[in-house]
Amino acid sequence: MYVDKLTKIITEVCPATVKYTGCHYVSDGILESIEIMEIVAEIEEVFDIMIAPQYIVPEYFESIETLEKMIQDVKKATKG
Repeated sequence: MYVDKLTKIITEVCPATVKYTGCHYVSDGILESIEIMEIVAEIEEVFDIMIAPQYIVPEYFESIETLEKMIQDVKKATKG
């Protein structure tokens, strides 16, 4: 659903993800805190959402799929 946009954001913020073949950006040390904050800013801009602090946890930044889940969770929370 959001894979293409998220892939673009991730690769622009952290070019190391282009060659990365694993599945855990944070656990494997590919993404660090400063990059996570840059990704949050980009996601907020691209998807026109505000990401509350409770969503800025390593579990949501492990992969494109977990980032997609975060966006869906944020959107559900703001609709309610």
